[in-house]
Amino acid sequence: KRLLKSEPNSPQFNADYAILLKDRGEATKSAEYLDDYLNSIKKDNQALHAAALHFISVNLYEFAEKAYLLGQKNDRNSFQYELAD
Repeated sequence: KRLLKSEPNSPQFNADYAILLKDRGEATKSAEYLDDYLNSIKKDNQALHAAALHFISVNLYEFAEKAYLLGQKNDRNSFQYELAD
């Protein structure tokens, strides 16, 4: 949590915290946390792309897809190739 306070928009720290919550048996809280994080960066396509890439690297595919879909709402032409995979 200390690292999140110093870098609140870091996809690595946010994903790691969500994984920690999930490992503690708090899956619902983990999903809500990541949804809140994605909503906080939903207007920034670069942040969404960075988050999606990190989510993929830690097997959080559902949230990577959500990040790409939020980015596509900002710009219809964004993330077409990423979503096609």
